[in-house]
Amino acid sequence: MSGYEKSRAHRAGPEQLVIDLFNRGTPAYPAFPGSKGSDTSRAAAEAIAPLASNWRGKLAKFYADKHPRGFTADEAAKEIGATPFMIRPRVTELSAAGLIEKTGERRRNESSSLSAAVWRASELLLSTISPVSPPLAAPFGVETDQ
Repeated sequence: MSGYEKSRAHRAGPEQLVIDLFNRGTPAYPAFPGSKGSDTSRAAAEAIAPLASNWRGKLAKFYADKHPRGFTADEAAKEIGATPFMIRPRVTELSAAGLIEKTGERRRNESSSLSAAVWRASELLLSTISPVSPPLAAPFGVETDQ
């Protein structure tokens, strides 16, 4: 495997798809955390933005790795060692991007008497999980093993 293919293999998968989908142009929802318009809400969104991308990638990988099993946002947060307050908005962002989908099931949250939607990886997200195929063409000046 050439250096280019190894580099591509390292980036392949759910986390890379999240980077590709969310890191384009002017930051806007769902690539940038949402806010409700107040100065406080906007400041909170700006403060969390650097962490949000990383957590979206971790969450996407988690749902892809656990497919077809589904998890509520709070269950996913517990599994990956994050707070529900960090993960709930990331679930909404991944849903808006079409990377996760509701299963139709609801489960009671451990910390409350309220039930929550159960989510799983979507076909779009799952399509990123495959053996790394060789690039169509190597970048100029990069030799391949073929």
